[in-house]
Amino acid sequence: MLQLTDALPVDETTIHRNAELAIRYQPAKWDALIAAAAMLAGCDTRYSEELRNGQVSADQLSVANPFVTA
Repeated sequence: MLQLTDALPVDETTIHRNAELAIRYQPAKWDALIAAAAMLAGCDTRYSEELRNGQVSADQLSVANPFVTA
């Protein structure tokens, strides 16, 4: 399974993006760090049951709740 993913380090750029997101959106600490890492990795969707379905962070990362039915 790991062959299908890229593991990226949490570096200074990730921490700076984390701080920007934390200030702007005020999420839980780990949520901001996950969002920052996802954005820097080029992801456009984050799957979460805890965040608001359809929420978009920094015009880049949208939240999709896999348990919401249309």
